[in-house]
Amino acid sequence: MSLGLAYFYVANKILMNSSDAEDIVHQAFLKGIEILDKIEQPKWSCLVSKPLLVQ
Repeated sequence: MSLGLAYFYVANKILMNSSDAEDIVHQAFLKGIEILDKIEQPKWSCLVSKPLLVQ
Protein backbone atom coordinates (compact mmCIF):
# COMPACT_ATOMS: atom_id res chain seq x y z
CA MET A 1 0.00 0.00 0.00
CA SER A 2 1.37 3.40 -0.93
CA LEU A 3 1.75 6.13 1.65
CA GLY A 4 -0.97 8.21 -0.01
CA LEU A 5 -3.42 5.32 0.13
CA ALA A 6 -2.55 4.72 3.78
CA TYR A 7 -3.27 8.37 4.57
CA PHE A 8 -6.53 8.17 2.62
CA TYR A 9 -7.54 5.00 4.45
CA VAL A 10 -7.01 6.62 7.86
CA ALA A 11 -8.73 9.87 6.85
CA ASN A 12 -11.68 7.96 5.41
CA LYS A 13 -12.04 5.88 8.59
CA ILE A 14 -12.10 9.06 10.68
CA LEU A 15 -14.32 11.17 8.43
CA MET A 16 -16.53 8.39 7.05
CA ASN A 17 -16.67 10.29 3.75
CA SER A 18 -14.36 9.45 0.86
CA SER A 19 -14.67 12.85 -0.83
CA ASP A 20 -13.70 14.70 2.36
CA ALA A 21 -10.88 12.19 2.96
CA GLU A 22 -9.47 12.87 -0.53
CA ASP A 23 -9.60 16.62 0.12
CA ILE A 24 -7.85 16.32 3.49
CA VAL A 25 -5.08 14.07 2.15
CA HIS A 26 -4.58 16.40 -0.81
CA GLN A 27 -4.33 19.41 1.51
CA ALA A 28 -1.91 17.55 3.76
CA PHE A 29 0.41 16.71 0.86
CA LEU A 30 0.28 20.30 -0.39
CA LYS A 31 1.15 21.56 3.10
CA GLY A 32 3.97 19.00 3.29
CA ILE A 33 5.43 20.29 0.04
CA GLU A 34 5.06 23.87 1.29
CA ILE A 35 7.12 23.21 4.43
CA LEU A 36 9.49 20.60 2.96
CA ASP A 37 12.55 22.85 3.17
CA LYS A 38 11.87 23.58 6.87
CA ILE A 39 12.27 19.95 7.95
CA GLU A 40 15.65 19.87 9.73
CA GLN A 41 15.64 16.75 11.92
CA PRO A 42 13.17 14.41 10.21
CA LYS A 43 11.45 11.72 12.22
CA TRP A 44 10.93 8.26 10.77
CA SER A 45 7.64 9.14 9.06
CA CYS A 46 9.27 12.16 7.42
CA LEU A 47 12.06 9.97 6.10
CA VAL A 48 9.39 8.00 4.27
CA SER A 49 7.23 10.98 3.28
CA LYS A 50 9.87 13.46 2.11
CA PRO A 51 11.11 11.42 -0.89
CA LEU A 52 7.52 10.77 -1.94
CA LEU A 53 6.68 14.47 -1.85
CA VAL A 54 9.73 15.34 -3.95
CA GLN A 55 9.02 12.85 -6.75
